[in-house]
Formats: sequence, structure tokens, C-alpha cells
Amino acid sequence: MRKIMIAEDEAIVRIGLQTIIDWNRHGFELAGAFSNGRQAWEAIRENPPDILLTDIRMPEMDGLELIRRIREAGLETDIVILSGYDDFDYTRKAIQLNVQDYLIKHKLDPAEIIETLNALPLRPRRTAETAEAGMTMEAEKAELLKTTRDWPPARAPEQDFRVPRQPFPQLIFKLGAAAANPHLIWIAMRPSSPDKAYLPSELKAAAMLLSDIGNRFERFVFLGTDKEMFHALGMFPENGEEAPAEVRGWVEEELAPPLRDKLNMEMWTGIGPIVSGLEHAGLSRRGAEDALKLSFYGGGPIYDAGAFGGLRGLTQQERLNDLKQAKTYLGNEDFAGTIGWLRAQKERMAAGIDPQDAIRFCRMVVHQCADLVMERYQIDLLSPDGPLQADRNPLIKLETAASWDSLADLAAEFLAAAGDVVGRLRSRNDWLGKALAYIEENYAKPFRQEDVARHVHFSVNYFSYRFRQETGVAFSDYVARRRIHKAIELARKNEEWSTEEIAEKAGFSNPNYFIRLFKKVTGSTWSEFKRKK
Repeated sequence: MRKIMIAEDEAIVRIGLQTIIDWNRHGFELAGAFSNGRQAWEAIRENPPDILLTDIRMPEMDGLELIRRIREAGLETDIVILSGYDDFDYTRKAIQLNVQDYLIKHKLDPAEIIETLNALPLRPRRTAETAEAGMTMEAEKAELLKTTRDWPPARAPEQDFRVPRQPFPQLIFKLGAAAANPHLIWIAMRPSSPDKAYLPSELKAAAMLLSDIGNRFERFVFLGTDKEMFHALGMFPENGEEAPAEVRGWVEEELAPPLRDKLNMEMWTGIGPIVSGLEHAGLSRRGAEDALKLSFYGGGPIYDAGAFGGLRGLTQQERLNDLKQAKTYLGNEDFAGTIGWLRAQKERMAAGIDPQDAIRFCRMVVHQCADLVMERYQIDLLSPDGPLQADRNPLIKLETAASWDSLADLAAEFLAAAGDVVGRLRSRNDWLGKALAYIEENYAKPFRQEDVARHVHFSVNYFSYRFRQETGVAFSDYVARRRIHKAIELARKNEEWSTEEIAEKAGFSNPNYFIRLFKKVTGSTWSEFKRKK
């Protein structure tokens, strides 16, 4: 039998509520009726009820202050407002304090009152021990989120997916888990607009709405927000074979419509595997979050962990195959072909590849492209001072991609820009091609900038300006890098050669200058390079 209290300053309403309803016959114990909020609060502190019917406008302590004190004390009392026609602003404030429902007190109907109260979820009463331990419903939710947050470690065996055993009596009672071995499913959600930044107020409103919806159902409970996701839990009797379908139905029919209608927000949802007992909640949470990660590739809006084999990384062989394919396309300077091949990987990745590996894949392609252009043309496409004039390193941009489509777009944008740069070098800028060919043919000999400028029929000043404009580096830096690159090639092909011989063959008359420049260009000393070689 649930215990109920009434706080109402109008005597006719207060007396009417006590007399027009046979509370005991309907399963309620009337524990007191009070004419103001202060009297009610003193009684509630001594013996908290399961349900409070309260007016808002009352002397000494109004209903809003009474509700606020109940919530601050962490009491699990359900609150139903007795509202007048002109109390809309007060009612709205009360709703923000997480009340469960409201009734128009001048149109009270006994059947409506009982129907409203029966719709409230059953809650376990807090004992002195649980109150002393602070084990309110909200505390249990926070504890469950905390213990499952980083548990278990990535790719841990199933037996390690256990949460330290906790009683969680409030949660178990709320979920109606009377069975000896109840089954549960974790549900993880996040807004389905990955490129849109929601305001904190919008996310808070979504959390409040989800909490309100969860309170209306016996088998489901909204746990809160953690790791930028909303979390809920569903619990089922031992024969939980239909549980995943029931969860999907709950999400589609009970959660999605109000989020869409009231907040204009769509959600992606990950459904974890069904597990036995709260001590295995970490396994189901991990499955739900992994399933939700597949929203990176689009589709949805519901991702069921039971429908795929779990997230995995790319194998070593897959990485090698991807590297070979990228080198083949880029080696032929087929940038359009590279883009088409990269975009075609979406289906393969969406079959269960961890989004972090998809990002690494695109980073590899961009790296290979940049390395090719640097090796063949000595142009650094990743430099802010290079021909792309990037506002930030493209590799960093890839890390921030919120979806496969945006990730592929960023990589394709870089590849297309690289193709444009190479195209200009190979065709339109014939003078530059001649200059680079002259350097390539004469790198082992001493020559000056004036020699190259004369070769392409430019003045020295104009040549210097145009060369930096087109390549992003000064002429002397380009020649130094090219000679260092040639020195590396010579050292790898002729291991018996001395440092002096390699320096001379690469165009350096002074071995000491060569060694200093090698460290400046490569970041490693010549001795370190020789040891690694």
C-alpha cells in the first residue's frame, strides 16, 4: 500500500480530497493532510510519503519551495500538483522541478485522481539504512553509470565485463525485476545530426524529456547523460527472448515521437546485447555504445548489437592491402581514381569497422599523397605556407570528422587539391618544370639561382618570387632538401661509401655542412640515420 500526503490551503478542497475517495480500497494510505507547505515539510521529513498531492499557492511555505526541498533532500516522492486555472506560470516552474503530473483542483473527479495516481511508477520506500547511505534513485543511477563507464577495458574477454556487485535496490524495484535472474539491455542514444552543435540547454531539455518518459514505464529507466550520450536501461524476466524487439518498439513508439515533436530532435540509438543481472551491465553498455558508433557511417536510426558481430579494427593484412592500393593509384598520379576508390570503402567500413580505424585509413591515404608530392616535386602540401594555404593541417581536420561522409569529403578535398597542384606543375607552368628538371640533372654540381633563372629566361628577382609562390619554399631550401633526399638514396644503395663520398656525390663540397643540414632537414642526426639504415 502506497502512502499519500496532501498539502492544500483551501479547506473545502483539502477536506474533499480526504472524504470523497476511499483511499484504502484503492491501495493508498492517507498519511496526513496539511494547510500549508511548512506543516507538510515537517511531516515529510519525519516520514516521507510515496506520493504528495500539493497546491502551489499556500501560506508560510508555497508549493514550489516545498517541492524544491523534497528534491534537494533526494527523496523519491512522486509529486502531483493541484493547479488552478490561473496557475500556469507556477505550474510550469513546478514541472521544471521534476513533478510527475498535475490536476485541475476545481474539476477534481475521484476516478481521474485514482487513474492519475495509479499511472505513477511504483517506487521502493527508502529505509533508514539506504537514506543514511545516500542511496537515492539518482545516486544509484550515477553509481551504475560510473562503474560501467570505463569497464571493461577495450577488447577484454567477456568474463571481465562485470560491474562490481552493487545492490541497486531502487533501480531493481523501479524496473520490476522480481525474477531471480532478470535480464537487462542497455540503451545508448545521441542526437543524429553529428555536424550540428546542440546548445547545453537543448541537451538538458532532451535529458529531462527522456527522464519523464522513462518514469512512466515499469521496465525502463532513464539513467542520465554520460560520455556525451544519453543512457537508459530495460529489464525483463528470465525468458527475455523478445526483449530486443520490445526495446526497439519502445524507442520507436515512445521515445522518438516526443523528441521529434517537442524538441525537433532525432536520435540515433544503440541497443546492447541482453545480459543476465546488473553485474553484467558493463557488457551490455559496451555493446550499445559500440553499436551506436556505427552511426558514424549513416543509416539507422537504431543499431542493434545483436545484428552485427561487434566492432573490429582493420587487420594487418587489410592495412597492407590498402597501402598497396593507395600507392598504385597515387604512383600513377591518378588523383580522381584515388578519390573514387576511397569513397567506395564506405560499405566495407560500415560492416563493423571501428570509426577510429576509418579515420586512420583516410590519414594513410592523405599521408601517401603528401609524401608523393614531396618526393617528386619537393613541395610540402601539409605546410600552412605551401600551395594549399591550409588554415590548419589536413590531418588534424580528419580527426574531427563526425561522420564517414564528412571524413571522405575532407580526404577527397585534399586529394583533388593535390591533383590541381601537380597538374599545374606538369602543364601550365612549363618554366617551373624546366627549372625542376635543371636541378634534378645538376644537383651533384655547384650551381647558383642565377644559373637556373637564366635557363628559364627570368630575372633573378622574378624567378625567386615565382619559385616561392609556386612551390611554397625558397629556392635554396628546395635545392638543399633535394640534395639531402639524393644523399639518402645514395647511402641506401651504397652502404660501403663514406660520409665524405656521399656528401660529394649529392652536391655538398663540405661534409660538416652536409651533416648539419641533414639534421636540420630530417630532424635526425646522420649517425642515427646510418644506425637505422
